[in-house]
Amino acid sequence: MKLDAHSLRAMVPALPRSAWRILTADLFSSLGTGLTMPFLMIYLTEVRHFSLTFAGLVLALESAVGILLAAPVGTLIDRVGAGRVFTLALAVTGVATAGLGFATQPWHAVVAVVALGVANPGMWAGFPALISEVVPEDKLGTVFGLSYQVMNVGIGLGGVLGGVIIGVASPESLGLLFFLDGATFLVFTAVLLIGGEGRRGPARTGPSTVDSESTGLKSGYRAVLKDRALLWATGINSILALAAFSQITSAFPAWAVGPGGAPAAAVGYAFAANTIVVIIAQPVVLRLSRGRRRTSVTAVGAGFFALSWVIVVLAGAADSATVAAICVILGLAVFALGEVALSPSLPVVVNSIATDELRGRYNTVFQLSRQIGGIGGPAVAGVAIAGQFATAYILILAGACLVAAIATKHLRTLLSDKHDGLDGTPERRDSDVEAPTAG
Repeated sequence: MKLDAHSLRAMVPALPRSAWRILTADLFSSLGTGLTMPFLMIYLTEVRHFSLTFAGLVLALESAVGILLAAPVGTLIDRVGAGRVFTLALAVTGVATAGLGFATQPWHAVVAVVALGVANPGMWAGFPALISEVVPEDKLGTVFGLSYQVMNVGIGLGGVLGGVIIGVASPESLGLLFFLDGATFLVFTAVLLIGGEGRRGPARTGPSTVDSESTGLKSGYRAVLKDRALLWATGINSILALAAFSQITSAFPAWAVGPGGAPAAAVGYAFAANTIVVIIAQPVVLRLSRGRRRTSVTAVGAGFFALSWVIVVLAGAADSATVAAICVILGLAVFALGEVALSPSLPVVVNSIATDELRGRYNTVFQLSRQIGGIGGPAVAGVAIAGQFATAYILILAGACLVAAIATKHLRTLLSDKHDGLDGTPERRDSDVEAPTAG
């Protein structure tokens, strides 16, 4: 089939200019993240000669600070605007990341990591809130999906570029990589400020639907936590965070080279296959998911996660290292199909049901489940894979993903067709946010 200029233009999603500006800047900052993310532990231990224990505690400190500050940052987003909070978080992240490149003493690293932890909630709750403000609801799935694709492309290319820089220079050049990574966040900051998104105040599209007393920290979250649709979406996200996303960097490599019997190189090939599938499959999934229920697409994604774990566990029954490697690589490739199905569906449900006054807190509650899962998942995986229950553990992960898929059926009953991605009335069925009463 011959592609003319009109056909090529038809393949490009019709999005607001601000969306393309944000996605382009996001690609650039993801490239910077890829420069350093694979090498952070190596940098702290091999270049700065900090102990492995100290390095692990420093990384845990970043997550802990972010989780502790999540609730107030969500409220701040609703009060001063997602654009302002996200832009400030980008700036702090840029300075702190660059500061890691000069961390010659342990306390330098602690200060930089604490700053990163302070900025993290503004990043992972502010970004989807900002996207939801500048993009029409019917385009949210496309932008969330493209954002996930952009992140994978940027991190993948950045990782390759970082490896090349280290290879032709020296391990000490890792400090330069952190400086470059920080610079990409500052460029993103400048793009938002110049474009105007970084100066946006709180979104108000009409008369307030939430009582003025709900703007406080406790009362605002009380209103959010009365929304049963949000709670079910967050529960599904929590299961997938624990049983899927947090496991591919913990249980997956440990199983693959241990009970799975695959060579260590297969793990690297598996992650490469995962990235390639995300890049290729995301546009296809975005096209196929148009006009379909977001809960159905979420269920399909969870099903792919379950299938990927079943394929991975087959490596343990393989009669050769080659077959085991094939199972490991194929498993993580199938996992990517779950990722590209989830990215334009479940997060969009949350931002569809959120009111403008509480959008920051909605995203905070939803995204917090992913952050907590990232801490709990690896801890459980280490114990299970090291013990006598490795195979059973992988199968339990598959079963948990199936539970998440089944749970989407109930979530569907709490959503209107409009909020589930179909044409229809915008009213919720029976899960509207209730404004808290005085006292």
